[in-house]
Amino acid sequence: MKNILILTFLFFLSCKQSSEGSKKKSVSVQGDPIYQESVFSFYDHLYPKLEQYCATCHKSSQTPYLASNDVTLAHDAIILNGKVDANNALNSRLYLRAKIDRHNCDAFDCDIVADEIAAGLEEWLLKIDQRLLKPRGVLSQSLQISSGEDVSTDFNSESIPGKKISLQIPSAALPGGANLSLEIYTHEEHLPEMYLVKNVELTSGDEPLAFSGLRIHINDTLDPLENKFLTLTGIVLANESKMISNPNGTFKMTQTGTIDGPESDSVSISFERLQIYK
Repeated sequence: MKNILILTFLFFLSCKQSSEGSKKKSVSVQGDPIYQESVFSFYDHLYPKLEQYCATCHKSSQTPYLASNDVTLAHDAIILNGKVDANNALNSRLYLRAKIDRHNCDAFDCDIVADEIAAGLEEWLLKIDQRLLKPRGVLSQSLQISSGEDVSTDFNSESIPGKKISLQIPSAALPGGANLSLEIYTHEEHLPEMYLVKNVELTSGDEPLAFSGLRIHINDTLDPLENKFLTLTGIVLANESKMISNPNGTFKMTQTGTIDGPESDSVSISFERLQIYK
């Protein structure tokens, strides 16, 4: 009887290991081992939840395609669109979309969705190499927020303090370089654990510049919240400045999560494309 039990256990273990192995093999992943491990972990821990709760819109009809039938496309959409915070799963846009925004709550219990997504994120983050989450494209210098010039803005009928930061795009990243400035604000009551970013201005050198895919980064990590600058494209003429704004001319703003606060955090900007305009 004892031998039968041992054989049964070994058969069960063998089937379990075979099932886990076949699950990985069912996902075709091109890339180095670091990338592959991230996709496999995403597929095991987070992707099933996104298929369950997000596929109605985000499988193929609405970007980002984070529930795509192509697992690598879903994996990359989350990383490239800054939907995950490597430092804290609970600061990830994927989690906050359900927990705070109560997105899609007519169909599901958002607290349950948020908890399950958080659990999947935490398991996935154990396998994500930090290099996968670094900003891509042309990156500006990074400066401490506290080093900026004091400014203020009206927010909910109250004046709140902030900093104006001047950043540079190095010549190594863009021939001739470029300059950037932005205003960044925080307020414990109105913007708890958040930064408000506005009035981003790009100044060209002796050549006109074409840009797209601007992102705001705190401490050189991807923006953990939805970044409203992402879809903007434009041209800055030679030796001129352009305020990045909405099509109707009003200044565009975005929000990003704080990590340690304005006394410790640094800010930088990246572009998916920033090049000499020919």
